[in-house]
Amino acid sequence: MNKNIIQALIARLIVATFYVLYFIFVNAELVFSALVGVLACLVPEVYQGMKLSKSVPELEPSKWLRLAYQAMFGKWLMSIIILAIAFSSSVEWNYFILFSGYFLVNVSGLLAPILNKGK
Repeated sequence: MNKNIIQALIARLIVATFYVLYFIFVNAELVFSALVGVLACLVPEVYQGMKLSKSVPELEPSKWLRLAYQAMFGKWLMSIIILAIAFSSSVEWNYFILFSGYFLVNVSGLLAPILNKGK
């Protein structure tokens, strides 16, 4: 399972990198919104992935599920805190770019099983 978690994180990192690079070359004014959007999703996902990959495989299913829920709660809490700090600043955000980056990074974890199919 650790391999699947790492592959999902790598897929998210690749999508986040290309998303930010796109705005660096196309419209530099939107880079900060894009960067905060992808980081608001990527940092908590890395936290959740690290927490779940450190779990011992011999854990009972109920204990593993409890750990998974704790990691998910921590992930959402981190996302909320990052976005709250960003929105409380005096920076003018392009909300479409910010939340598009957040959404793309979040959904890109679904690419890992598709890319790993047959391996």
